[in-house]
Amino acid sequence: MKYNGLLELKTAVMKLDTAEMRDVFIADPTTKSPMKILSHKAVWNTSKNRPACIASNDYLLIEHREAFNAVIDVMSELNIKARGNLKDSGDEVFLEVLFDMPKAIVVVKGDTTAMGVRFYNSYNLNRCFGAELFAERLVCANGMVLAHVFPDIKLRKWHHGKAQVNSLIREFITSAIDNSAELKALVNDSMEESVEWKLAEKFFETLIQVKKHQIELIKRLKARYADNKGEKLTRWDLYNVITQYSTHGKGLAKTAYTYLQDKAQKVLTLPEITVPSK
Repeated sequence: MKYNGLLELKTAVMKLDTAEMRDVFIADPTTKSPMKILSHKAVWNTSKNRPACIASNDYLLIEHREAFNAVIDVMSELNIKARGNLKDSGDEVFLEVLFDMPKAIVVVKGDTTAMGVRFYNSYNLNRCFGAELFAERLVCANGMVLAHVFPDIKLRKWHHGKAQVNSLIREFITSAIDNSAELKALVNDSMEESVEWKLAEKFFETLIQVKKHQIELIKRLKARYADNKGEKLTRWDLYNVITQYSTHGKGLAKTAYTYLQDKAQKVLTLPEITVPSK
């Protein structure tokens, strides 16, 4: 669900699934009577009335509404205006936030990118409550996950101990906004580095192991840059073909989005665009 402003986001967050911890019982092997498991509890999705997972007793439940309302509170305190996308699959939620402020807009050679962050939380142990750098190329609305590109700027709150998330969120958002210069330098460098057409195709064949994605990306590469065959491609072109497909490709599963965004980040972080010799 797309939102524009914290008020719209607040309304959407209040509709996210709730959860609680419940005792777990199994049948006694001899008497068949219920026997309580002392070492584990169930994370129970109360909105769906079903278990999300079985977790150890020291697991700290962080509910979606608690986590993302804390994000909204911190952005309100920092007077940050934002827009973005809330992706809700019940037990797992992703919140993409794009900062609506001049400092978070990166322009390189007429190509504009909006800086932001992506928060996430789960009830099924797939991931902890955390966040990573995120951006959007405005000309095509391609989402850009940048966790591996800027690995030092991240938030991870494992579901153990006390949930003091507000201070962690505040520190993370401040660091993210202050990182615009680094992103600008990265985009500029990737635009400057040229790649031969034949090498680009072979590189995708090596980088993308899932055949259907590999075929689709090469097709999109040719369609997008067919008129430029007399010129060299750039690392930035290769990166954007992948992020465009991961963001706008029809029928892509959540796992495919994650897979493709991970591959896209490799395009930016590899020392050079090359194909291993056989």
